[in-house]
Amino acid sequence: MPRWPRRPGAPDLVPDFDEPGSDISGDMWRVADVAPVVVGGVTTDCTVTPLHAPGQTSGYWVATTPRTY
Repeated sequence: MPRWPRRPGAPDLVPDFDEPGSDISGDMWRVADVAPVVVGGVTTDCTVTPLHAPGQTSGYWVATTPRTY
């Protein structure tokens, strides 16, 4: 049982997030870059930077390529 409420059809809220994957790659929703903040060798926080499609300043980034992380 998941610890969060499931919402039927939630992927449909993100435009174009509908390509199946199977044995190959399907759609990937690139949401954010997360970088740790380390002070004195201890991770104290993180910075979260929202990602948008190349050349865009808003909206979602949904693509099947590139498969880089």
